[in-house]
Amino acid sequence: MTKIKIILTIILLSILFLGLKTDDSEFEIEFIITTFLGNEQRNFYGTNPPDDIEILWKTTIGCGETVIPNVAKDTVKMCGAGWTGQALMIRENNELFLIQGCYDYKLKKINAENGKIIWEYSFNDVI
Repeated sequence: MTKIKIILTIILLSILFLGLKTDDSEFEIEFIITTFLGNEQRNFYGTNPPDDIEILWKTTIGCGETVIPNVAKDTVKMCGAGWTGQALMIRENNELFLIQGCYDYKLKKINAENGKIIWEYSFNDVI
């Protein structure tokens, strides 16, 4: 695991766990989808796919400038999460949430039931 992956993992886990317990009640987090395409080989596409897709909600996750890895090192404005931008999915006290890195330089926690952004954490570059 590279140094940057270790740092990002520590940051993510710190954000998820610090300051979330406000009383003596139990606090539970279950990690459901933890990596791009569902496993370490990145080749899991799900089980029992639906016949059609219904959009339940939409959330704007922003835009940011980034450098294209080409010879000219062009800077372009990109929006969303990118082609590898599959969100992590967690269950926190029986509620589903997405943890999404975005082109607007922010890591976001999104309620998976309604699309509401719960919190954002800013970085110095796209996530």
